[in-house]
Amino acid sequence: LQADAVTRGIPVIFITGRTTKESKLAGLGVGAVDYITKPIDLDETLARVQTQLRVVTVNRQLVDLTRRLEEARRAAAEPTFRAGAPAERPARRAPRPPGAQLTRRPQADRHTLHGPPVSGMVRAAARQRVPSSCPDPGPRPFEATRRSPRMPTVLIVDDEQHIRLLIEQTLEELEDEGVELLTAGDGEAALATIRAQHPDLVFLDVMMPKMNGFQVCRAVKDDDALKQTYVILLTAKGQAYDREQGLQAGADWYMTKPFDPDDLLRRARTALGLGDD
Repeated sequence: LQADAVTRGIPVIFITGRTTKESKLAGLGVGAVDYITKPIDLDETLARVQTQLRVVTVNRQLVDLTRRLEEARRAAAEPTFRAGAPAERPARRAPRPPGAQLTRRPQADRHTLHGPPVSGMVRAAARQRVPSSCPDPGPRPFEATRRSPRMPTVLIVDDEQHIRLLIEQTLEELEDEGVELLTAGDGEAALATIRAQHPDLVFLDVMMPKMNGFQVCRAVKDDDALKQTYVILLTAKGQAYDREQGLQAGADWYMTKPFDPDDLLRRARTALGLGDD
C-alpha cells in the first residue's frame, strides 16, 4: 500500500499478538500508522481509530484547499482581455527600498502562494492535535544559528505536497526577516539538500519514501559538519516510543500532525534565535 501512490494515504493499523518493541518498530517502519496488541481494549482501540479518521479528514481538507488555492493563483496570473482593447500588462513590481535585503527563492519544488495567510478553516483543522503520552521536555536551545552571519535557512521535508505548502504558508512571515525557505519531497533529496545548503533548521517528516526521517536525522547528527543542524521531526504518530526513537536518532524536537500553525511558527522562531512575537 505504501509503495502505491494511489493507496499511500490510506492509514493502516496493525492488530497483532506480537508485543515486542522490535515487532512494533518493524510494523511502523513499513508504513503502519499505529500498532495495537491483543487482547485489545475496545475503548482504546476506538479512540485510536477516531484519531486516525480525524487525521484523514484534515488531510483531505488540506488537499482540497491546496487545489483551490492553486486554481485561484493560476486564474489571477492569467491576463484579462477586453473586446476592442489591448491586453492589460501586468503591474510592475514596486522598486525595492534602498538597503532592503533580497531573499532568494529556490526554484525547485517551490509552491509560493500570493494572497492572504492560511484560512481560518485550515488553522482550525490543523489545531486538532494527536494526543501524546510523552511529557514535553522543552526544545533544546540553539546557539549555532544565532552566531551565523549568513542568511538563516529552513528546510521543509514532507512527501505530501499540501503539507509542505501549509508549512511554507505558516513560516512565510519569516521571509520578511531574511529567512530562506527550501523544500524536499523525500528522504534522499532532503539529505542531499542538507549536505549542499547546510540549513539551520529542518522540519522533517518521518514516513517518507527512499529514506525515512529517522534515517535522515541519524545521518545528519552523525556528520560532524552537520550535527549542529536543528531537526524537528514532524509526523502523524503520537506514541511515546515513536518520540523516543526520534530522540535516539538525535532529533532536537518532535511535533505531531495535525500541528498548530502558531506553535510551529513559535518553535521555528526559537530555533532560529529570532525570538517569539
